[in-house]
This record gives sequence, structure tokens and C-alpha cells, in this order.
Amino acid sequence: MREGISPAHQFWLDLIRCHVRLANLSCQDIAEKAKCCHGEQVFASKGKVSEFLRAVPKRHPNWKYAFAVQQILGSSTVSRETLARLWVDGARSDKRDDKWIARSFHDVRLWSPETSKFEQEFLTRYPRKPVRAGAAVGGLAAVLLMTSVAGFGYFDRNQPDPPPRNIRMYIQPETVGSTLGLQKVTLHGDLAVDIPGSEETAYIRRGETIYLGCFRPDNAFGIAGTTASVGPQALARAGVRDSDWYFTKCQGPSVMPSSDSPSQEAK
Repeated sequence: MREGISPAHQFWLDLIRCHVRLANLSCQDIAEKAKCCHGEQVFASKGKVSEFLRAVPKRHPNWKYAFAVQQILGSSTVSRETLARLWVDGARSDKRDDKWIARSFHDVRLWSPETSKFEQEFLTRYPRKPVRAGAAVGGLAAVLLMTSVAGFGYFDRNQPDPPPRNIRMYIQPETVGSTLGLQKVTLHGDLAVDIPGSEETAYIRRGETIYLGCFRPDNAFGIAGTTASVGPQALARAGVRDSDWYFTKCQGPSVMPSSDSPSQEAK
């Protein structure tokens, strides 16, 4: 390991390294097996796995890397919650604040809907920021300015309210720090999405590029940078081809079974 690593970081990393050796896994094995639910690799190469295991990056690594290796090793070696607690201790010792920790947990939540109670505490304490919303009337963007100035009236209060018009609420996804494990799609039409706790349908504008989390058990995709979700039918109505969003259901990173034969690559 590199010099200067914090004791808390070294503690959980030593735990992972020990179980990796016991499982006879090489860096190449981990690079191939650590995948998101639709097959994208978590580590770009075996070199990145080696850097992770040696703590080469000076900043504390994101949760997704530790979580991906834990999924390969299995809960019988080290439980998800135990590793999450140790990882948080290491992150704090490396000067990472709780908001950064929560963002790391949120990133994994998009492609692994199940979570530990410990992670959920951070997700609840630091929820995703509400999406920015704007109104459009008759398909044209509008800004509603309500001004009250003495002596000037823009609205006649004695007149009845005008009939309701076709008003749509649009949301703008926020920029996400990492798109690992997400599916990029471009909208060819306005996309109708569901927002938790809201009875109104919101939309994302045509032409926007969004990132989808994998297919959840409730038959919907999470949308990165928002609290919204969307189903396959709404994506089709927005002109998104099936091949752009069709991938497997969320079960955490997909894990290929370990080979019974010992690895020939040196750890």
C-alpha cells in the first residue's frame, strides 16, 4: 500500500485484500466480474483494480468500488453493512464529509435498489436535491411575473378566472458526478415522468440527454439527477428505441461465478 494511508482506510482495505487472496482472485478476475446490472464494468481495467487495492489514489475511493468487490466476495466473507460502516470511517478519516458519503451511496442506489440500514440513514439524512422545474404554456416557455404596484393593475380582480390552459411542468435533471452503471439516452419527444409524492405528471424536454438506472422490480427506471422515475411505455412515447434502454433488472452488480481453477496471475 502507499505510504500515508489513514489507519481507518487501511483497516477496511486490508479486510478486502485478505478475502481477495483467500478467494484466489486476480486483478483481472475482479475487473471482469465487477459489473453493473446491464454489463458495464465498474473498473476500467485490471490496473484500476490494482490501484484500488493498493490505495494509490490519495483521495478516499467512492463506495461503488468497494461495494462491487464486496458483491464478488459475497456476504459470507464480509457483509455489506459491515463494509459500509468501515468504509465510512475511512472516508471521514480522509477528510470526506457526510454529504460526499451520501452522494456515493446515492450513486450505487441507482443500479442497486436494495440497500443496508446504515446506508439508508445517509440517504434519508441527505436526500437528492429536488429537481428544478419550469412551466410551459401551449408548448412555449413562459415566465409568470406577478407584480403589485400602487396605482397599476395588471389583472382585473372582478373578472372571472380564465379557463385552464394546457400547462406542463418541466424538470431539469441535475448534473451527476458519475454515470457509472447508468444508461445514456437522448429524448426525441417530451418524456412524462413520475415524481414521488406528486399527483401531477412532470416532463423532461425533448432533446435532453438523460441517464437511466437499471430496471427496478417496480417496472420503472430511476433517472439520475432527479427523484423521478419512468416506465418503458413513456420512453417509447418519447421516441426512445427499445435497444437504447433494454437491459436487465436491478440485482446489484452482476457477478460471474468464480472459476474452480486457481488463477495464474500474481496478485
